[in-house]
Amino acid sequence: EHRAQQPAVQVDRQLQQFLHREVRISCHRRSRLEKISRFAAARAGGKIEAHAIVAASRIYTPDYIVSWLLQNTLGALWLAMHPGSTMRARWPLLVESAVGPAREPRPLSQLTLLDPCCGCGAFLVAAFDMLLALAQDERRLAQAGAIPADWPSRDPARTVVERCLWGADLDREAVQIVRRELRTRSGCDPGDHLWVAQLPLGTLDPDAVDRRFDVVCTNPPYIGFRQLDAAIRDA
Repeated sequence: EHRAQQPAVQVDRQLQQFLHREVRISCHRRSRLEKISRFAAARAGGKIEAHAIVAASRIYTPDYIVSWLLQNTLGALWLAMHPGSTMRARWPLLVESAVGPAREPRPLSQLTLLDPCCGCGAFLVAAFDMLLALAQDERRLAQAGAIPADWPSRDPARTVVERCLWGADLDREAVQIVRRELRTRSGCDPGDHLWVAQLPLGTLDPDAVDRRFDVVCTNPPYIGFRQLDAAIRDA
């Protein structure tokens, strides 16, 4: 019975990935004309005001860029902590020099990834899928006795969303899209791990600013110097 359910689960995940990609592309296409008009006005001598930054800075990150960055950051970190992992074979874009020296292993539930310009979730949703795969690898490592048996989570999807992933963006609609996507995939809400960033730029939410993240993976838009937080601008 379990085997019979596997194709259905795989098709469901593939459908989720397809639908999320289509939502991202749709958002990008909708904003393209407005973005063109904003920059045309700027080239004509006008200014891109603060209220227009969201429209002017929407970009679409290609899937291969997302995969390359995640494999060489989160993936490299995992391999440095778990040399016995078999995940290397699943990451064709991994650069071996990115792995670096061995690191002290830690439970997956303690790893954190931040995308401070998350948009519709290109990195966060891909990181969710990657972390679920790592959760399976963690269980295999535990069964082999390579790590403590109590490290693997009983509900890895919930653990990933509630503990591992953090993101912010100026675009409220985009944050709503990634929140809905992660909630659909995991069955739980990211809560305050996702938030709408505020101007001036250069600072994070007060609850996140004092945190240290294992991975920061993003494709930030260009912003004018005057939009940076004064503490960052004057440093």
